[in-house]
Amino acid sequence: MDPSVPTVVIIAAALVIRTAVAEIREPGSARRDWAFVTNSQRWRRAC
Repeated sequence: MDPSVPTVVIIAAALVIRTAVAEIREPGSARRDWAFVTNSQRWRRAC
């Protein structure tokens, strides 16, 4: 297996866990943190 695949999977899992913990601590935070993914205008401004 290509060594880059597990790296990407580990990073994605860490982001999911981080989001879940933040959501438990402060409900609604995940929606706010991930809004840039679905909002194309914010995405263009960030780049």
